[in-house]
Amino acid sequence: GGLVGSDETVALTAFVVIALHHGLAVFPDKNSEQLRRVENSISRANTFLGAKVTSGLLGSHASAITAYALSLTEAPEHLRSVAHNNLMAMAQDIGALWGSVTTSPSNVLSPTLAPHSPADPIPQAPALWIETTAYGLLHLLLWEGKAELADQAASWLTRQGSFHGGFPSTQDTVMTLDALSAYWIVSHTTKEKGLNVTLSSLGRSGLKSHVLQLTNHQVHRLEEMLQFSLGSKINVEVGGNSKGTLKVLRSYSVMDMTNTTCQDLQIKVMVMGHVEYTMEAEEDYQEYEYEDSPAGDDPEAHSRPVTPLTKPV
Repeated sequence: GGLVGSDETVALTAFVVIALHHGLAVFPDKNSEQLRRVENSISRANTFLGAKVTSGLLGSHASAITAYALSLTEAPEHLRSVAHNNLMAMAQDIGALWGSVTTSPSNVLSPTLAPHSPADPIPQAPALWIETTAYGLLHLLLWEGKAELADQAASWLTRQGSFHGGFPSTQDTVMTLDALSAYWIVSHTTKEKGLNVTLSSLGRSGLKSHVLQLTNHQVHRLEEMLQFSLGSKINVEVGGNSKGTLKVLRSYSVMDMTNTTCQDLQIKVMVMGHVEYTMEAEEDYQEYEYEDSPAGDDPEAHSRPVTPLTKPV
């Protein structure tokens, strides 16, 4: 979704090729006629994709999914090389590895998002950029295994996830988790690794520190609820022989507004029972002067005599 023109046709063809390749496992008989028909369809589709890649007019998303499809199906080497070189020519050094760079005039994307200041968090990239980089990572893992560019792509994808691990849309979430899972399988090691993370802050009661210890034997992610004074500076110190991702979710206590439709405030006071007036109130009342002019809102209104208050007997 989100593509138009020739990029849409190429991306859809590559997607079908990937699906057909994964479907080959359902054929128990490797010499069956149906299996040969599917393999023939994949071969013809790869020829079509190779011709489109050679033209050099594809955008980054179509190039990424095509490169992955050709590598996954083990297409002819010259087609895979052209697709790989085109994709590498679009790779960026910072930000999204594949997203804003495109040669297709029908699918021009805005520049890479950047924070307004170093203290601001990095804005989440659009879903199309994330999905494109996920396909690029899957291709790189098949092309050269765990290498520097694959590390950069996996690191960038990890930072794009929300606090709970999701991404902007369902489609890019599925593809990103697939790519990160493949990356984890390739990069997994039995070597003992760990991280020590210390978060400290100087508050009203002095220095407060929290130490988090992470190892590669942990199955679940580690979540800690930490409390720091509002507006205080938090220092983070990291040590160890591994890499990790620190995500911070800031929470606030907000009063629950039970009635948000109220526009006016009215106060009604009703006095019941015996009422007594003090001398000061009587004197103030006697000295108060009323104007004889009619009320401003009613031109027909006339002044009325006022009955003075008397003391109760």
